[in-house]
Amino acid sequence: MDSLKDTEEALRESESLLNEVSKIGRIGGWSLDMDSGDVFWTPEVFRIHDQDMDYHPDVVSALEFYSPGSRKSLENALKEAIENGTSYDLELEFISAKGIHKWVRSSGRPIRENGKVVKVIGSFQDITDHKSMELSLLGRERLLNEVGNIAKIGGWEFDPASGEGSWTSEVAMIYDLDPKTQLSVDESLGFFTPASRSVIEKAFQDAIEKGTPYDLELELISAKGNHKWVRASARSIVADGVIEKVLGSFQDISEYKEIAVALHESERLLSEVGTIAAIGGWEVDLRSGKGSWTPEIARIHGVDQDVDPSLMFGLDFYTPRSRPLIEKAFQDVVDKGEPYDLELEFVSSKGEHKWVRTGGRPVYEGDKVVKVVGYLQDITERKNAENKLFESETMLRLFIEHAPASLAMFDLNMCYIAASHRWLEDFSLGDRDIQGLSHYDLFPEVGDDLRSIHRRAMEGEVITGDNDRFQRADGSVQWLRWEVRPWRKKDNEIGGIVIFSEDITRYQVAENALHDRDRLLNEVGSIAKIGGWEFDISTGEGKWTPEVALIHDLDPGAGTSKDIGLNFYTPSSRKILEEAIRNSIENGEPYDLELELISAKGVHKWVRTLGRPLMKDGKVVKMTGSFQDITERKLSEKALHESEVRVKKKLAAILEPDGDIGELELADIVDIESLQELMDNFHELTHIGGMAILDMKGNVLVAIGWQDICTKFHRVHPDSCKHCLESDLNLTRGVAPGTYRFYKCKNNMWDMVTPIVLGGSHMGNLYIGQFFLDDEEIPYDTFRLQAKKYGFDEKEYMEALDRVPRLSREMVNSLMTYYSRLTEMISILSYSNVKLARTLGERDELLASLNESERRFRSYVEQAPDGLFIADKDGNYVDVNEALSKITGHSREKLLRMNFVDMVSPEEKDSAFSTFLAADDVGISAGDIQLLRSNGDPIICTIKTVKLSETRFLGFVSDITERKVAETEIRKLNAELEDRVNERTSQLESANKELEAFTYSVSHDLRAPLRAIDGFSRIILEDYVDVFDDEGIRLFDVIRTNTQKMDKLITDLLALSRIGRNEMNNVNIDMVSMIRSIFNDLTMNDTEKKYVLDIDDIPEACADPILIKQLWMNLISNSIKYSMPKDEIRIDIGSIDDGDENIYYVKDNGVGFDQRYSDKLFGIFQRLHSEREFEGTGVGLAIVQRIVLRHGGRIWAEGKVGEGATFYFTLPLKKEDNVCGE
Repeated sequence: MDSLKDTEEALRESESLLNEVSKIGRIGGWSLDMDSGDVFWTPEVFRIHDQDMDYHPDVVSALEFYSPGSRKSLENALKEAIENGTSYDLELEFISAKGIHKWVRSSGRPIRENGKVVKVIGSFQDITDHKSMELSLLGRERLLNEVGNIAKIGGWEFDPASGEGSWTSEVAMIYDLDPKTQLSVDESLGFFTPASRSVIEKAFQDAIEKGTPYDLELELISAKGNHKWVRASARSIVADGVIEKVLGSFQDISEYKEIAVALHESERLLSEVGTIAAIGGWEVDLRSGKGSWTPEIARIHGVDQDVDPSLMFGLDFYTPRSRPLIEKAFQDVVDKGEPYDLELEFVSSKGEHKWVRTGGRPVYEGDKVVKVVGYLQDITERKNAENKLFESETMLRLFIEHAPASLAMFDLNMCYIAASHRWLEDFSLGDRDIQGLSHYDLFPEVGDDLRSIHRRAMEGEVITGDNDRFQRADGSVQWLRWEVRPWRKKDNEIGGIVIFSEDITRYQVAENALHDRDRLLNEVGSIAKIGGWEFDISTGEGKWTPEVALIHDLDPGAGTSKDIGLNFYTPSSRKILEEAIRNSIENGEPYDLELELISAKGVHKWVRTLGRPLMKDGKVVKMTGSFQDITERKLSEKALHESEVRVKKKLAAILEPDGDIGELELADIVDIESLQELMDNFHELTHIGGMAILDMKGNVLVAIGWQDICTKFHRVHPDSCKHCLESDLNLTRGVAPGTYRFYKCKNNMWDMVTPIVLGGSHMGNLYIGQFFLDDEEIPYDTFRLQAKKYGFDEKEYMEALDRVPRLSREMVNSLMTYYSRLTEMISILSYSNVKLARTLGERDELLASLNESERRFRSYVEQAPDGLFIADKDGNYVDVNEALSKITGHSREKLLRMNFVDMVSPEEKDSAFSTFLAADDVGISAGDIQLLRSNGDPIICTIKTVKLSETRFLGFVSDITERKVAETEIRKLNAELEDRVNERTSQLESANKELEAFTYSVSHDLRAPLRAIDGFSRIILEDYVDVFDDEGIRLFDVIRTNTQKMDKLITDLLALSRIGRNEMNNVNIDMVSMIRSIFNDLTMNDTEKKYVLDIDDIPEACADPILIKQLWMNLISNSIKYSMPKDEIRIDIGSIDDGDENIYYVKDNGVGFDQRYSDKLFGIFQRLHSEREFEGTGVGLAIVQRIVLRHGGRIWAEGKVGEGATFYFTLPLKKEDNVCGE
């Protein structure tokens, strides 16, 4: 009956539990979008799968959780729903992410649009408990009606006389048979396993023959192949000494067996956990004085587990120094109720010296302590580690002091803890004992900038410097490369900083000298407008000095290549240069060319470019050369040439009988000064009108009496001045010599003109103008409009108008008749007398000009920085300048007795003379030749030879020895730089491999123990909840919460690391649809909050859809989380077109942040709010930043405390002809 009551009680508890489970529901929802393939789960579905919320499910990965049979059923159901629109409702087997076997109920319903299934939605419920109890619950319900509330138990009877028996339907169901099925004894015994059958056969036979009752737990295999445990009992009915009947019960105890096995496993697990952690529990009953402990404590004491411990027995193991401490602590628990936690020394029964940590707390009945419970942990290994740590700290100090590097260790007050001997040497501290001294007292010259760096390091930052200048108090300067990083104590708190330093003064001085030399070389190149270049033949990639870039009007840091350089030349010059480069590459011949180019700013320039091939293994591998802007020289040469042509034409026109007067300007013929003086005198006598003589280009040669309205207004404004010129040139055409034209100019005043004709050529005009006729009305309104149109001061303009003279028509005719005759006289006198009278003087001036030109040429030759020579056809010097004498070391007199090849090194004489003679064939030749100075020193010179005549050649000699040395040094530095780049690249690759290894370790080695801790804690809470008080349960909950939080943190870190490694697949993304889908997923289950989402018409983006979805998910969920304190959550999402990129933003009305700390938002683990206020790992925004940077964009944030925040990020626009790509 007790067993029956127990069973009834279990049944009532199960029914109550079932009702509670039904209330809780444990059900979630899901959806599958057929267009995008995206799968959405509610939080409950994530929980059932044992997955974090940042897990991104898809159809394939979701199906992998099901057992093979269930997966096939679900795949078929999904296929029917998608293809035929058929709904389904299935119960399926399922293995969660933590390996937990579950039963789930999954239902799906297709959603159609336009006759097509576009989405499948459904529910997802954990029915594990329901499923595992389903059969037993059904059996219990039937059993309640049949056998009076006996759960899962059936009855049977057997008549020995007839050999017939019967059983209840529950027995048949335990065998997995139809309830109405009846079997014989032998048939029923056939279901038991061999071992159990032999037991039940003997027991049944004894019951029939001897009346012996039995109560057995046996194993059987049901008709459906299910393995079960059953409890079979029987008793005999005896009448008159004869066994008339055997009655019995038959109960399925599979569940109880499973619970017993699980309980045994839990006990074993708890024992193993205690063994691993070397910790056990104990208690002492103060009323009886008896104690008890777990096996682990017995092991720590080195005694058998069956020893019956007492208080005095336990105290005897402590050392004399530790025993008084534990006795007092235990007494304080008893007397005062004060718990304790001590670390004490301990000697086991086997003589092993140990350190233990023991704690105790009181257990009350009423207000009296009746029991003390506690724990005991073996901490010997930790104590030994602490001792080793002390030894290691001592060794660390010795290591620092004797380290070959310069380093020092400081506490938080910047007092020395240790310093290496190298540190003492580098900073001239001698053999002083500086431990405990302040760094700032020793070095008062340490400024605020360095002190700020020290403070930043004490806050956890690692700061480095490559080449910093440190000026000592005595005025000396040290150049240092350094690193400052924090050191931490055992509790992970920062204890101070360590400074690593390297004195690089010697290297910095050398580098500064090299920099000065490079700067001097650049300055010289800038002054001379000359630079150097080179390009690799195989790749076409090139380099040039800053001066070459400036000549091209490019940024000095701009890169180049052969093709880039060629693109600047004019078509004709480019063809010449391409041929020269081809010839150099194929034949190894240098070139020296003067070419035309158009710079990046559209400026036309002349340049001199020299190219020389560099050979390796008989093959040209590189071209190098110089590049000089010779535009000024070319323009001077052109101007000089044009001047000579003009002078020659002028002389021919004036002096030669058949000279063409049309080659001359009016200013070349008339005496401007005399005419101006004549007109000045005439105006002073008559005070009549304005007069001017203009040439055919509109240039004013003579002018007098011009009105203010013209000089201060009309000819000042560009538009009205244009009218003046059009009137001067266009309205005066076609006037015959000796006549005049009377016309109104485009500025509405009267002018008259008569032509000046010399030798039949119209050379200019004489004008009378700026007057009104006395019989006409002045159009004042017209002039007011002109004042307004051109922005003139109306008052001043109208006053000037009033000063314009008014002439009668008779006066006008008389004046023009006079001036017409005057122009005839000017023409005749100028052509036949004025210029001829000055011919001899002009000739003398021209001769003087030629002499001056020759003098300037001689001065240029003598002062030229390059050597110059004139040689005959055989190479004998005819004339040389002083610069050539300085270059070669030979006096000018000696050079005039030498031949061109006399100074050439012997091995180059033949090729040098061939280069010289090449000028006789092509007019110009050039090359780099090694000469020998008078003292025998070799120098390298660029020699350019130009053919002047059949017998004379002009040569230019430039000493380029220093440039060649510099080029060699530059090539050496480039090679060293390339080696350093290769070394850094190798280091980076190694670091990346280490990072990948670390990521693998985090993924596989760290998460497994976390899940084990979480799983074991859950098992302890479920199976031993009655063992622990509320505080113990709370502590286990803390353990589980923190392990799950750590697992979430590792997941986030792995997600962050994967962003930079996975290959991107960029496509066009409909941002609006993606945002709405994410927002709906995040808010669909929250019916308490009011959400307002405002999305502008934001453009599509060319990006990776998985990464961008993660980006929007993090930003929108971030806005929702930090807006939760608000009654209404408002989120605005939009974009700004910014030329080459789109700016997207997410704005909320949440708690906001202090803008001063915006730089910390995107750092890993950086949080501006405590975790108690808003949960999170501090990695979400770091993931967002990594995604944006991966796409080549930028991200920033703006916010105000209490007013919300706005996050901005940019994505580059897709170029027209470019496919989407990273």
